[in-house]
Amino acid sequence: MIELLAAAMLSPAVPARTVPVRRSALTNAPGIELVADLPPDSAFAGYGPDGRPLDLDLGYSYRELSVLWMPIWAEGDGGLVLYSGSGATLAIAPAGETELARIKAVTGIDYAATYRFPLARHLWGWLPILGVIGSILLVQWRGAKRCEALGIV
Repeated sequence: MIELLAAAMLSPAVPARTVPVRRSALTNAPGIELVADLPPDSAFAGYGPDGRPLDLDLGYSYRELSVLWMPIWAEGDGGLVLYSGSGATLAIAPAGETELARIKAVTGIDYAATYRFPLARHLWGWLPILGVIGSILLVQWRGAKRCEALGIV
């Protein structure tokens, strides 16, 4: 079943999605988080439109919101997917129950039940913002303490 899915997913009729590249100050870009490198098994054989064999991987499709080139939020956008490719363009297809059952049979891991999207990796953009707000509050607090010590109301 995965062979058929891979052949269909990598056909020219399926649009390719790009890996998020933070090129502007505000982006809402799709991305793929690698869940598992699938073993080189015939159960995971994929063929591109030109007939060449491709290595498939299991990933998690998400969208990431970035402000000033810093990620501040990410959310699932399709869930678990099978994908192939590298660089700026990936060919992807949703991983259905049949494909996930086959992956579990070969690898022994139920990724649908055990995988959790690492949201913390996509929230670090808040740290500089919180640092600036904390610095402003600290300066204001010190100024108020200094005025209080000098008796200035």
